Amino acid sequence: MKLLPSCILFVFLCIVPNLNAQNFKGEWKINNLIIDSLAQDYVLDTLSSELYSNYGNHILFHADGRFNTWYTAPCGNDCFISSTGTYTLIDSIHIQFIIDKVSFIKAECYGRISPYVFPLDIGLFSIYKEKNKIHFKKVD
Repeated sequence: MKLLPSCILFVFLCIVPNLNAQNFKGEWKINNLIIDSLAQDYVLDTLSSELYSNYGNHILFHADGRFNTWYTAPCGNDCFISSTGTYTLIDSIHIQFIIDKVSFIKAECYGRISPYVFPLDIGLFSIYKEKNKIHFKKVD
């Protein structure tokens, strides 16, 4: 009966997608901008094909290990926040983020600046996929 566990493992490995940097390279919607060390979970969702459905927080993963996050809105009367940094894929299930810069654009930010010293290592996150979304959950 050793064949049964091997078959189950084979089916599991074929069905469960292998996450790596190639799986999330490009632009995504993200639940929170990567601007500080407070967030415990980031959720990536695909962009909509609907023209006006993609307002909010975005992230762009570059192939060279850099990332950018930014906020968009349908009007210009808002505080537009953006960040840049690097990510390192530690292994197939862990990623590390380091923020290099956070910018607050427009008068509506009222002179806001980040209280952090950069570069800021915000920690290690585990990677998993659930309901067609990619999750990064902070590792304690």
